[in-house]
Amino acid sequence: MPPQQLYEMTPHVGTARFYQYNGDVYERHRLGNCYAFHLFMGGGGHAFMRVEDRTIALDKGMLVFVRPGVGHSFHVSADDQVQSHNVYCDLWQQDGFISDLPQFTFPPNPYHSETGTLEATCPELDRLPVSVSLAAYPHLLDNFVYLSRTANEPRVYRQCMLDSLFYAWLLELHHTLFALRPKDQRILRILRKIDAHPERAACHVEWSKACGLKKSYFYELFKQETGIPVHAYVVQARLKKAAAMLQETSRSVTSVAAELGYSSIHHFSRQFTARFGVSPSRYRAGAQIAGYGG
Repeated sequence: MPPQQLYEMTPHVGTARFYQYNGDVYERHRLGNCYAFHLFMGGGGHAFMRVEDRTIALDKGMLVFVRPGVGHSFHVSADDQVQSHNVYCDLWQQDGFISDLPQFTFPPNPYHSETGTLEATCPELDRLPVSVSLAAYPHLLDNFVYLSRTANEPRVYRQCMLDSLFYAWLLELHHTLFALRPKDQRILRILRKIDAHPERAACHVEWSKACGLKKSYFYELFKQETGIPVHAYVVQARLKKAAAMLQETSRSVTSVAAELGYSSIHHFSRQFTARFGVSPSRYRAGAQIAGYGG
């Protein structure tokens, strides 16, 4: 199978459940035959988990990602019972889902990869860490718990819900961990002003003064935080607002361009077409055909 991207994934949640680890013999060193995500909810004292040569404290909010065929073990005493929401899944399988009945190999018995779920080379998936705390990302934590609980409730189209919820959660996890997000409060204040009123975009000198920075360092910091130059960000914000106005109002293209600070309708049309792949008028026509506003 050639290298894949996350959008080509076909996730299937075979098993999702709440579980309490208590030092049982089946929690010792083992290798699973499908993908597994463990979200620990605390209560473990000095409990920890080992994934290959990595030791992970089982604090509340700790998420552990275990790939097929990877050795792992849970080290929990009877006095340090640990609660966890576990999701066992296939990510690339089209049918014959392995995660519907996850199985484990316990050394010294050999693990046979041909009995495991289908795996694919996916650089985006490979970037996911073995462990990460979701304590700072409550939306990810809450949605994972909801997924686990939904799996055990009788619902119409339950499997479709589970697979869709998990796919959305996994994409959001990747985005949260790896998307470039501004953190500098000075730049964030400028971004909020631009996003709210891109047509009022002040000159760069005013922004640098507002941040208390020299102009050259302001340019450097802005690009470092956003990944693009300040002028390019302003253009993006204006075009985003233009697209919304074309969909939601009946104002002419010329009127929209003028409100957003364009002195030339031709310049506006060129930038809009470069961004969205169609002219402003065709964009509006497409939105009307699809039933969006206008």
